[in-house]
Amino acid sequence: MVREPGNVPVKEDGDRAEQRVSMVSVFVLPAIMLAVGILLVYLGARGLKASRPQPQELMTPDGVPVVVNVAQPGRTKAVVVLIVGIAATTIASLLLIAIVAFWNEFSDFSTCTESANTTQGQQSCTDQFETSVKDRLGQ
Repeated sequence: MVREPGNVPVKEDGDRAEQRVSMVSVFVLPAIMLAVGILLVYLGARGLKASRPQPQELMTPDGVPVVVNVAQPGRTKAVVVLIVGIAATTIASLLLIAIVAFWNEFSDFSTCTESANTTQGQQSCTDQFETSVKDRLGQ
């Protein structure tokens, strides 16, 4: 922040770049998270299929063949990957739905913060955003 005459803080170009990065990450990270979540669900399902118990024929001490299902390694890891993938996909989907539902509010907030030159202006943008979201939710 730079102080102008009258001690009014004004944003520097670095602050604007920081805001742009944060706005981009709000929109891009959920999409990346969704893609990773879907990939994890796919890999977890494949891992479960690959680690399915396999039938094996064993001999008893009497020489009688017996077929038993032998567990394959990696089943626990596949379940963990599947659970993490489902969680990531669910959270990312909810975030993307929220972004789409409040697109106008996000857009207005972004435009407002880009034009705000003071801390007071930024706070006004934040208050306006919170009010518009609350109005949209009916609170």
